[in-house]
Amino acid sequence: MSGIGAPYVYTAILACTKKEFSEKGYRDASLRVIARRLSAITDTDKTLW
Repeated sequence: MSGIGAPYVYTAILACTKKEFSEKGYRDASLRVIARRLSAITDTDKTLW
């Protein structure tokens, strides 16, 4: 994934959140899983921040 800065971060957070909510629903969604998925994205793009 390529992109730098706030718009990319916002998009990445939304994508991870939507995936978790669509898989598990609002009640069973996990912030830890969302963070783990986001970490996997940011680990591949060191210039994210």
